[in-house]
Amino acid sequence: MGANLGSPSRSTSPPGSHATRRENTPSTEISIRQPSGSKSETGPQTRQPESGSSSIPSRSGAAGAVAMPSGGPKLTDDPARHDRALVEFLTQRLPSSLAVATVSMIDPVYGWDGYPAVHGRTDEDVSDLAREIEPLLTPAPFEARLKAIAMLRMRTTRRADDAGDAQLLLEAMADAMAEFPADVLGEACRSWSRLEKWFPTEAELRALCVRLMRTRKSLYDSLKGAAR
Repeated sequence: MGANLGSPSRSTSPPGSHATRRENTPSTEISIRQPSGSKSETGPQTRQPESGSSSIPSRSGAAGAVAMPSGGPKLTDDPARHDRALVEFLTQRLPSSLAVATVSMIDPVYGWDGYPAVHGRTDEDVSDLAREIEPLLTPAPFEARLKAIAMLRMRTTRRADDAGDAQLLLEAMADAMAEFPADVLGEACRSWSRLEKWFPTEAELRALCVRLMRTRKSLYDSLKGAAR
């Protein structure tokens, strides 16, 4: 896996005090994951994932190692586990002209970092593979988002609100997180409450969700962009 899903640094400062991350330009370091038996045209070849059992056939007809969730992720799911499965799935199923590449970069907050993307161009139809990924990008329903935010509110500190203000806060934050899958939002809330004292601002929670979602979004967007 290329991405390193970090957590925000520990702080006891009130909300709004966290530094804003700057956009970074990826370095030129790229490592390529390709199916066995093929040669990389754009970079070094890396080892294959460990084999396992799955109901998803590979393009060679052999059994694959992983399966994408069909019903979408849940709040309690680990997004890193889904992302590892996604990288392995694509490594097995991509046409020979494509490969999963990890682009390395230096993040001012997290240090050495990187994210995977599909590298190359193909004339083959990859829409079926893109559809396999789409459940991992499905936004969580409002009820699930509201539950995650409510649990985060219970586990962190915030100024005293009356009952009406508290409910409006939860609903407004849940609305603001409408684009994120359940496992991403759930992990963002759990990670924040483990390491932070204060309830996050909308911008802080969104930034963490974007980071946790980066692997699957990068793979999905680059896969669709690889078709000629």
